[in-house]
Formats: sequence, C-alpha cells, structure tokens
Amino acid sequence: MEASRDAPWSYELPPGGSGAWGIEEYTVETADGERVGTVAAVLDRDGDVFVAIERGVPPAAHDLRAVEWDHVLALDPGELAVRLDLTADELERALRLAPDKKVEGAPAEARRIDRPPPLLREMISPDRTVARERPLVPIAIGLVVVHFFLVLIAVILGDQVGAVSSVVMFAVAIAVGVAGLVLLVRAYRDRSTRRRTPRTPAGGRPEPPSR
Repeated sequence: MEASRDAPWSYELPPGGSGAWGIEEYTVETADGERVGTVAAVLDRDGDVFVAIERGVPPAAHDLRAVEWDHVLALDPGELAVRLDLTADELERALRLAPDKKVEGAPAEARRIDRPPPLLREMISPDRTVARERPLVPIAIGLVVVHFFLVLIAVILGDQVGAVSSVVMFAVAIAVGVAGLVLLVRAYRDRSTRRRTPRTPAGGRPEPPSR
C-alpha cells in the first residue's frame, strides 16, 4: 500500500445523534488482531466502496481513514466487528479523509450507504464462533444422562408401580433419549457446516473458503 494521502473528494457522514446504518459503529480489527477504531460509515464513490474508519478519541488524537471494501476480510455481527486483511501499520498508510471534506446528512461525492456489498471472502474465526455457539452439546449430554437415569428407575421400580406405569416411564425415558440424540446430531451438523478461516497461501493472501 502506498504512503498515506488525503482523499480529494468530499464524503458523507451520519448527522450527529442519528441512528447507525448497517455496520456503522462496528469495531474494526486489523489482521494482527488489534482493535483500531470503529466504522464511521460505508461510502460509495462512483461504484468504489470504502469503509470510513474513525480512530482515536476526538479532539486530541482523531482521524478518519478510508479503506477499500476489498480489504474487508469478515463481518462478525455477533461481536459487532469488522475484520480487515491489513495490519495496523498498513492502515496507518491508508487514505485519509480530511475534516474539511466532511458533509453530514447531505449529498457528497462519496455518499453514505446503508448496506455494504457482499464479501468475497466471508468467514468467521473459529475461536469467535465457538464462544458464541448455542450450548447444544451440554444439553444433549444432559438429556442422554437423564435418559439412562429414567431407564434405571423404570427397571428398579417396574414391579412396584405396575405394568402401565412402567410402560409410561420407559416411554418418557425413550423420548428424552431421542431428544438428546437429535440435539447431538444437530450440534455436529452446525459445527461441520460452519465456515472456517481460509488457509493463507504462499503469496500471503487468504484463499476464499470452499462453499
């Protein structure tokens, strides 16, 4: 990436106090795992899409950088995060958005859009995904344990509670066991179909995940 320079065009930002659109206010993470700011807006300039990244705390250390959409590696709605394929040093050399080119809530050369384009390399990092996945496996294991416990009780108390009650207890035990197995299968399918971080080839650019 070339040395940083100021964008010559005006750009639109949301007016103060307005609600966020799309991925605005998402945390921005670099390829080296550093949180560097938040998304101020997604901008479209003649078909070229940029992410305007607000860094620092105004007014002391505050600036806006414009990063081409191609550098967005992943969107993580669960963590409200945007991941870039740039390092923090590379972001330092990204296009600057000059304060005097800012337009709030009015047309500009780079207009604010509410829906970012699709990602070419969309994936969720496994360590983030596992932390947010629903606890299907523990629930499934718990149901299986309850199933065996109910079967044991039905066997021990079978002669004392009568044939009908014994059949009911076995039916409940089977139903609980089936529910546990269904949840286990569902958890396995969820994990097997989840997108994983693509491998990085020799050239250093991540390969798109297989679909």
